[in-house]
Amino acid sequence: EQRALRTLISQDMAKERDRERHTARRRAAGAVDRSAYLAAAADKAVEARLLRAKGLSVRAIAEQMGISKTAAARYIQGD
Repeated sequence: EQRALRTLISQDMAKERDRERHTARRRAAGAVDRSAYLAAAADKAVEARLLRAKGLSVRAIAEQMGISKTAAARYIQGD
């Protein structure tokens, strides 16, 4: 008898519920929201530019910051 019982919700409600569950799972796994991510990226760009102004090479900056050479070059370049 209970196998036949179902709760009917709209597709929009189901999508919203699934989105909330997905977001909660990502946050529990350590993912941050976009604004926090962008703030951290801006901080890294400032640090990379300061190190470059001190005369360090892109490779040295990457090693010191613990990022790839490509990421270091992009932070310095401003992308």
